Amino acid sequence: MPRTRVLPVVAALLTLALGSGQHAQAGDLTPEIIMDRIGLTAAQKAEVEQGQIISSGFEELSDKELALTVVAMIPAPIEKVLDFARAARVLEVNREVLAFRVLVEGEDRRKALAEAVLTGAETAEIAKLLQVKPGSDFNLSPAEMQRFANLRKRFPGKGCERDPACSKAVLSEYLDVLAGRLEAYQEYGLSGIEPYARGGSKTADPAEELEAAGKSLKLFARHLPEVCDAFIEYPKGDQSILKHDFAWIKQNIQDRPTFLLSHMMLYEGEELAFSAERQFFVGQSYNSLQIIFGLFSADDSTLVFYLNRTSTDQVAGFMSGTRHTVGRKFMDKEVRRQVEAILTHFRDAP
Repeated sequence: MPRTRVLPVVAALLTLALGSGQHAQAGDLTPEIIMDRIGLTAAQKAEVEQGQIISSGFEELSDKELALTVVAMIPAPIEKVLDFARAARVLEVNREVLAFRVLVEGEDRRKALAEAVLTGAETAEIAKLLQVKPGSDFNLSPAEMQRFANLRKRFPGKGCERDPACSKAVLSEYLDVLAGRLEAYQEYGLSGIEPYARGGSKTADPAEELEAAGKSLKLFARHLPEVCDAFIEYPKGDQSILKHDFAWIKQNIQDRPTFLLSHMMLYEGEELAFSAERQFFVGQSYNSLQIIFGLFSADDSTLVFYLNRTSTDQVAGFMSGTRHTVGRKFMDKEVRRQVEAILTHFRDAP
């Protein structure tokens, strides 16, 4: 089963911590409406009000997708929750995140990726990359795999991880792939994402998956139409209403160092903060991920709403139903643990 452990709530908090967006009202969008839209019963709403964490599966758009919603009420006003998010060095305390870098606007992409390295203990990835073929070991397009096939002609022997020149060349090629992926997405949005080669005529299409995941914004479309349109249509349309940030993240996934490319978007209203994250490139394990995360003022408390859509080949096919059940349970455990930590912080605060 995929272990998609970006610490998803923490990643969403990072989005909020990156800075302020546009301030505006969001019509009549309220915590009550949010709970209605995701289908909470009257009993579940009461449990949220009493401080319990409520989670449930959500409509999944394909046999590859895992979807989970989580709702909780934080016993603190939204201003304090936002201050907490901005003050927390949220990714740096995640044991699964090995390194990350938020790109500065206008910064050269290749330069920003220069710090994305593999340490001596991670050099097995070098040998795997040099021998990469269509399949599930890496998420790469046929053209990207051909780049490593060309390197094999330069370094035909084994033991690339022990050859400094070979290791440097392989990592440099991979960072060029990441830079190309980032450039294509920033210029063309979802249409700039190339599919991953799985062997034969089989592919995984993160662009198609993320486009479908964008439909989850229908929860907010009537209240935040400009925000939803900007997110779905990126980079087209009016993007001024959102604050955009990009980051590369090196994370331990299934006991392998894995590079991710993330697009984080933030909108702040007077009584809400709404963020979304797309992981539009994932080095291995799962195909793509979209997180919708919202904070909504509820008098002296703050409603936290979270929706995760993760697409992975590992839950499709034989025994898909069982795999989905196991995958959702794992996601639920991870997210609950994180939300509970936030609740504990504010419950224990003086």
